[in-house]
Amino acid sequence: MVSNSQQHKQDHERHHFRASEKFSFFQITVQGNKKTAYKLFGVNMTPEMIVIALVYFIQDILGLSELAISFFLKDDLHLDPAEVSDV
Repeated sequence: MVSNSQQHKQDHERHHFRASEKFSFFQITVQGNKKTAYKLFGVNMTPEMIVIALVYFIQDILGLSELAISFFLKDDLHLDPAEVSDV
């Protein structure tokens, strides 16, 4: 049997955890000794979602490298957009 003070403390800890998870961007749900769920920006990170996020991340990195090449052509080689399209 749980006493009133212990129950109040558990309720307070649950409330504190819920309040803090509203503002966190990453959360791990733990039941016993086992991690059961990962959340990133409020989205459950299933294996499918991890793959989708990884693909988007890689596409963004590739876009950054293309942007660097565009600036190199424009700033260092002084090429106009029409001339770059011929390259």
